[in-house]
Formats: sequence, structure tokens, C-alpha cells
Amino acid sequence: MGKSAATVTPPSPLSPRERQLLSALAEGSTRAELAVEWGISVGTIHNHIRVIHAKLAARTTEQALASALRKGWL
Repeated sequence: MGKSAATVTPPSPLSPRERQLLSALAEGSTRAELAVEWGISVGTIHNHIRVIHAKLAARTTEQALASALRKGWL
């Protein structure tokens, strides 16, 4: 038997890096910490977050996290 529609995870619109960023934020990392760890600017982190918000139709990072978790993308 195939999977029911309720158990199929829809494909994520997020890139692997965007999923990595959301996961790190969910674990308590700050934007500044991630920028240093990844060797990029805080502005680049903010740009990633802005794109994530747009892709998930979220107004806040908390909403984006909740959406991604609910859909099984994290």
C-alpha cells in the first residue's frame, strides 16, 4: 500500500542552507553567532531570513519555524 496523503511530506521550497539556518535558530543560535561560524556577514544572515519569510509567507522567524516544523521540513 502507498502512503496516505496525510503522511506524505510536501517538498520544501527552502534550500539546504535555509533549512540549516532555521534549524540553528531553533536550537538557540543567534544571527551574530551564525555569521561568525559560517564566515558571512550578519547582513547576509538577515537576507537569508528575509527570503525564508517570503518563501513561507511568514511575518516572523517564529512563524517560519512553526511552518517548517509543521510541514516536516526541519
